[in-house]
Amino acid sequence: MPRRPIARAESSSPHTKAASSSSRPTSKHCAGSALLIKNTRPSRNRCPPWQRKGRLMQARFALKTTLTCVTLVLVASCSSTSSGTPTPTTSSSVAQNEKSLPYAGAPGVATPLDSSKIDQDPCSVATPAQISSISGGILKNSSKFDAGAGSVDCAWVLADGLGRLTTGVAMETNAGLSSIYDKNVKKQLTSFKAIPAIDGHPGVAFANGGEASTVCNVAVGLSDSRIYLAIANLGPRNPKADNPCGIATDLAELAVQHLKGA
Repeated sequence: MPRRPIARAESSSPHTKAASSSSRPTSKHCAGSALLIKNTRPSRNRCPPWQRKGRLMQARFALKTTLTCVTLVLVASCSSTSSGTPTPTTSSSVAQNEKSLPYAGAPGVATPLDSSKIDQDPCSVATPAQISSISGGILKNSSKFDAGAGSVDCAWVLADGLGRLTTGVAMETNAGLSSIYDKNVKKQLTSFKAIPAIDGHPGVAFANGGEASTVCNVAVGLSDSRIYLAIANLGPRNPKADNPCGIATDLAELAVQHLKGA
């Protein structure tokens, strides 16, 4: 989805993660590349690409909203003064300083979904049998972990080095798909392609640069302000290694269906 969001990309170095631990990787683990936030140089002691440690937070965006006075409506300390008399900020002036969702050409989400039931329980969106069915391999283990910025993600590790799937709701952005579309407009992505809507929810497959051909990042709009990120990071021996975006899309579809109670 692999120092999601927003949107969720994982690096060209696929990763594996021990299911028994949800803690952050230590220096003994193989290092991955942080994509949306930064790129790091690979060390000489490199593990096989599909065995490197990584997190969906590497796919997530460094989209931190800066709070400004215009968002503190009617607060005197953020208001202009005249002759010592505070002048409250009006709602119209706030609107002029905030972007309305969606923007940057992103599609709107007609039927928003409440993601609260998976925000802290990301592995509940799919059963082991479903993961094995869509992934091209047998599920070895799964675990949730803290991805930072309030996001909790799930990692599904496939047996025999066939890859890793990572998913979660991107809590670090409130701009939804607009955040990804905006990056595309600013030419900050190396690939960008809208995918067919999933049960009425628009989505996009994208790359930040450096991803291997066996890695795909997919973001689906749950609402105008919230996205679900799914990353397929496949090993070269995976029989579906040539279609990681298909797997990431299938996983995102399972999440949407789960939220809809299907």
